[in-house]
Amino acid sequence: ISLSSEILALAQDMRGDARPIKDFCDKAVGATKLIASGLGRLAGKAAVRVLTAGALSAADVSEELANSTATDAANLADKEISDLITGARKRRDVFESFRKALSDLPALLADKQDCSDDDAASSGATKRPLIFIVDDLDRCSPPYALRLLEVMKHFFSVPNIHFVLGVHLRQLEASVCAAYGSSLDARAYLQKFVHFTVPMVDTPRHLDEMSTRKYIAHLHGMLSSRAAQLDTAHLINDFLSDYAIHANLSLRAIERIYSIVAVCLATLPQGRLAIAPLLAGLAVLKVEQPDLYVVAKTGNLKYDQVQEFFGFSKRAGEESILGPDWAGSWWRFACDRNAPELVVNQFSSDLRRFGVLEREKLLPILVDRVLERFDPEAK
Repeated sequence: ISLSSEILALAQDMRGDARPIKDFCDKAVGATKLIASGLGRLAGKAAVRVLTAGALSAADVSEELANSTATDAANLADKEISDLITGARKRRDVFESFRKALSDLPALLADKQDCSDDDAASSGATKRPLIFIVDDLDRCSPPYALRLLEVMKHFFSVPNIHFVLGVHLRQLEASVCAAYGSSLDARAYLQKFVHFTVPMVDTPRHLDEMSTRKYIAHLHGMLSSRAAQLDTAHLINDFLSDYAIHANLSLRAIERIYSIVAVCLATLPQGRLAIAPLLAGLAVLKVEQPDLYVVAKTGNLKYDQVQEFFGFSKRAGEESILGPDWAGSWWRFACDRNAPELVVNQFSSDLRRFGVLEREKLLPILVDRVLERFDPEAK
C-alpha cells in the first residue's frame, strides 16, 4: 500500500490531468484494494501467492496458514479460503492489467513535448525507467521489511520499474533469521529479491577525497563558526578526523559525535577547562562505547581499555608528548597511574591553573562540567 501510494502521488503530481494517468490510477486503486484485503487475512507470503499466482490449491493455502499465528488460522473460515481460490482468476486479471499499466508509466510521466497522451506509452523515444529508492529497510520491523520485499518482487516486478535498496545487508539477513529461524540461509534467501549489490566502500585515490574526510570538513566548518574556543575546535577536529578513518566510522556516528562536541563548545565559556583529545575521545566513547564512557565518568577507566580502541601507541608519552603521541599522552595522563614522568610533570602544571590537582579526577570533571552540563539524558 505504501508503494502504491507513492506511485499514485507521483503520477498525479506530474501529469494528473492526462487520461492515461487517470486510467492507471484506477487500476492501481483496484489492485491496492485486493492487496489490502488479502494481506489482512493471510500471512504475507500466502497473500502474495493467492493474489497473484492464480494456481493455488486448498493444500497450498493450508500450508501457508500453518506458518501464521494460531489465532489467524482459527479465525479463517473455510468459505473465505474457497472464495480466495475461486476468485483467483479475477484477481490475476486485475494485477496483470495493473502491471501492464505500471510498465507504461515511465513513458507517460516523461516530458514528451512532441507526443500526445495516447501515443506516449507506445513511443520508443523515451526509455528512461522509473526508479524507487528504498532507504533503511533494515531498520524496519522484520515482518514489514520482508513483506515489502515480497510485494516488490511479485507486484512491481515489471519492465521499466526498478528499486534501489539502501540497506545494511547483515542487518537485513538478521531480519530474515528473526522471521524464519536461524537455520535458514538468509543470504541465499535475499538473493531472490536482490539482483546485484554495490558495496558502499570508500576507495579514493587520496585521503582528502574520502567521504568521511569531506563530511568531517563540513561539520568542522559549522562547528568552528559557533565555537567560542576556536583553537580547541580545530584540535578536536584533528583528533576526530584521524579516529574516524582509523575506526571506519559511519557518517551517522560521526554526526552524533560532532553533535555532542558542538553542544559542549557552544556552552563552554572562553578560558574554561577544555582538553581537546579528552573531550573528543569522551564524545566518541559516549556514542561508540557507552559502557566505557560510564567507567570514565566514575574515574575508573584504565589506559589499556582505550589504547587499542583509539589506536594510541602503548609507549605514548615516554619519549615525546608532541606529534602522534600527543593525544595518547593525555589519555595516559588521565588513565594510567604509571604514566611516564615526562607526561605527568608537563600536564600537571597545565591543569593547576584550572584547580585540578588530582589527575585521576580529570575525566569525571570533564564529563560533569562539560559533556553533561546541558545533557537532559545524563544520569
